[in-house]
Amino acid sequence: LRYLASIERLSSHPLADSILRKYNSNDFYEVVDFVNIPGKGIKGQVNSKILYAGTPDFLMEMGFDIDRSFFTKYYVEGNSIVCLGIDCENKKSFAGFAVIADIVKEDAIEFIKAISYQNIELYMLSGDNEKVAESVAKKLNISKFKGQVLPEEKQIVVKQLKESGKIVAMVGDGINDAPALAAADVGIAFGSGTDIAIETSDVVLVKPDLMNIVRAINLSRLTRRKIRENLFWAFIYNSIGIPVAAGILYPFFKITLNPIFAGIAMAMSSVSVVTNSLLMKRKFE
Repeated sequence: LRYLASIERLSSHPLADSILRKYNSNDFYEVVDFVNIPGKGIKGQVNSKILYAGTPDFLMEMGFDIDRSFFTKYYVEGNSIVCLGIDCENKKSFAGFAVIADIVKEDAIEFIKAISYQNIELYMLSGDNEKVAESVAKKLNISKFKGQVLPEEKQIVVKQLKESGKIVAMVGDGINDAPALAAADVGIAFGSGTDIAIETSDVVLVKPDLMNIVRAINLSRLTRRKIRENLFWAFIYNSIGIPVAAGILYPFFKITLNPIFAGIAMAMSSVSVVTNSLLMKRKFE
């Protein structure tokens, strides 16, 4: 566990936090030559030992002798697996694995209901095992999901949805989400996420509350409505006011607009636009 915690300490993956909480110690090995392989695992060196941590498939790809079927029972239960392999002087050995349960956030179900109520299609793309993704999707009542998705595959899915004519918002907080966040029409990240996810997103939510995504959508829709209202009334106001100020009524009714009143009318036009916009604040208090 000390080896696993030592290398996971350098990772920004959510599973790394779970491992470090379980380890609950500050006694770490010094890891050098750390490398992150997006969507697969991590690699680092402790003295003469090269450590590999990640999915069973990743360790098998790195040449470790692992029976993948052994982990099926854990995946069926909806758990995530992090394996540790140690290469000591070209002798590779499977050191062990951690079983991590995926706990659905309390606000996730409320978020799914709110999104569905607004007729927004929801897709779940997970780098986790297909069985784990299926388990979480069932808990959240998500019909469109896919597991074992690499970062570049997430980006491809986003691009395909855009090409089909859909407006796509991508929500993510990890390194693996960055390509998809950049490809989406709107990228949404949490302030607690990785720097690269924050940099590539268009919207950053300070608090890790999923309902803030719904509030952001509602706010954007209200903003668009207010913009349209302001443009409409400004057009009507100026369509009437400018001709009157130019004297269009004078030949017929001998009516002119005093420059003072014209200035006041113009100021009132601006005040009405600002007031209408400020009403948005009451909506979200």
